Amino acid sequence: MKILIVIPYFYPAEFFGGPVKIAFDLGKELVRRGNEVFVYTSDALDLNNRVLKKEIEIEGIQVHYFKNLSMFSVKISKLFLTPEMYKQLNLDLSSLDSFDIIHVHEYSTYQNIIVRQLAKKYGVPYVLQAHGSLPIIGREGRRWIFDAFFGHRLLKDSARVIALNRMEVDQYSLAGVPHEKIALVPNGIDLSQFVDLPNRGCFRKKFGLDENKRILLFLGRLNKIKGLDTLAIAFKQVVEESKNVLLVIAGPDDGYLNSLKNLVCSLKINDNVLLVGPLYGDDKLAAYVDADGRLRRRGAVKGDHAIGKGDGRNLVAVADAHDCLHLFGAAGQYDAGGDIARVFGVLF
Repeated sequence: MKILIVIPYFYPAEFFGGPVKIAFDLGKELVRRGNEVFVYTSDALDLNNRVLKKEIEIEGIQVHYFKNLSMFSVKISKLFLTPEMYKQLNLDLSSLDSFDIIHVHEYSTYQNIIVRQLAKKYGVPYVLQAHGSLPIIGREGRRWIFDAFFGHRLLKDSARVIALNRMEVDQYSLAGVPHEKIALVPNGIDLSQFVDLPNRGCFRKKFGLDENKRILLFLGRLNKIKGLDTLAIAFKQVVEESKNVLLVIAGPDDGYLNSLKNLVCSLKINDNVLLVGPLYGDDKLAAYVDADGRLRRRGAVKGDHAIGKGDGRNLVAVADAHDCLHLFGAAGQYDAGGDIARVFGVLF
């Protein structure tokens, strides 16, 4: 098959989080299975910089980076405007050698507007994978306009929508998508990246951390929706019980870094919180290896495709949609009743 992946940002733009990795891993696997895979994306590398090349082949994937009309709109409102993509896609879909199917990522994007319009015009099916972006969280005014003029038709005209889990299935259903159009497909994992893990202690050594400190790791974009305020407040209770714990927060700033710093200062837990910025490649794996536990937020359904390793327990503490904490491990869920003290008691 000839497959087109459309996403506002793509590798190497790891700043933008999980969807970048998911789309990249999917593209590589589709190539491995004998498909022709193309990616149409913007040239945003992060909030300030652009990818310099316009076209490149990455592990068999033909990637086309279309120029953002303005990096200011990317930085201020996460708006990726790529008018040249419309021209190219219109040309492609009108040809005899068109794409067999289009896979669009995220939900309220300029790219999805043009895909829906042109795919319908030329009779090319598309599938949509929202990556948890269907609920309205922030930018309510812009989302209302998008839903009213584009969103409902985008969902209605899709051949299928892809949900990561049952929570996202419910979100699609609430948006009016018929159940038969919803495909439940958990994120795949490229296990090859975990074959040769860094030695235990590399992360601690790099950041000069005490070997006896217990490390709790949060890795993700520093965004308000990630529940970092709940995490910090909960962690203060842990620090009051024991000073021998360290909360490592790793990830690029997505508008919440200053607020987080102020919160940590107000809670007086500065000595037990380490902000290390974004981690990629071996540095990220080293953090997983050295962590005694990991935290992620359950209320936002972004895919957790990472593998953690800590004391052989693989413990993950999860804040749910109601900001209650729960603990999961290799043996399943630990019954802590959402109680913060009991969750961290098992972790540490």
